[in-house]
Amino acid sequence: MDPLFAFVGGGNMGRALVGGLLAAGHAPSRILVADSEAACRERCASRFGVTVTDDNLAASRDADVVVLAVKPQQLRAVTLALAPAARDGQLFLSIAAGITLSHLETWLGSGRAIVRAMPNTPAQIGCGAAALCANGAVSASQHALASRLLESVGVAVWLEDENLMDAVTALSGSGPAYVFLLLELLEQAGCEMLFLGGFGVSASVFGWPDVGLVTLSEMTQAVRRMASRISIPLVADGDTGHGDLHNVARTVRDFEQAGAAG
Repeated sequence: MDPLFAFVGGGNMGRALVGGLLAAGHAPSRILVADSEAACRERCASRFGVTVTDDNLAASRDADVVVLAVKPQQLRAVTLALAPAARDGQLFLSIAAGITLSHLETWLGSGRAIVRAMPNTPAQIGCGAAALCANGAVSASQHALASRLLESVGVAVWLEDENLMDAVTALSGSGPAYVFLLLELLEQAGCEMLFLGGFGVSASVFGWPDVGLVTLSEMTQAVRRMASRISIPLVADGDTGHGDLHNVARTVRDFEQAGAAG
């Protein structure tokens, strides 16, 4: 019989993992999803045929693996509520960014088997890359269960040093979102130049009116205009763009403060 997975949180990443398990052959009857939003529960039930509930405790009580798929700011309250019913042999797997194993151990209680994982958005199409680390209470069989879950949506890599999770979160976890944002900015800049008469040769190739040749400078300025609307700093004119890691970290922080990280 398949192990019983309980997902506390049925948002985008929770649903991606549920879908991955099912695609890998896991029985729907061995998956529970708990979520406070009725629309989310209905979506999971209709799409996957799994059992849903609004009761986190009821969902997790008999589960072999409890997947904590709520937002980081919600995780403390959620785990404190689950802690009284936690039992030996149960694995807790958190996908919340920035929440350490020590935090989870404090909230869930000492001796609990806990895995911290950092998947990324391509998991939604089965092409994700995730890093995992575990505390000392995780057994070999639980280690295999965690791998089974994350490998159902892509590649899973175990880390010996939890400190490396910060780098994974910044690069693998958050990186795709910044790439998507840049693509959106380029798309918007292209549309702006098209409708303002910016495209010339490129426009005629696609059968659009030949309204003048766009220069690299005009393209750059169009992207800058789009970026400035959400207060995102770009490389200054004349800069080669080969900054150090401190510049990268600062840019990431600026993205997040601008609300662009999603």
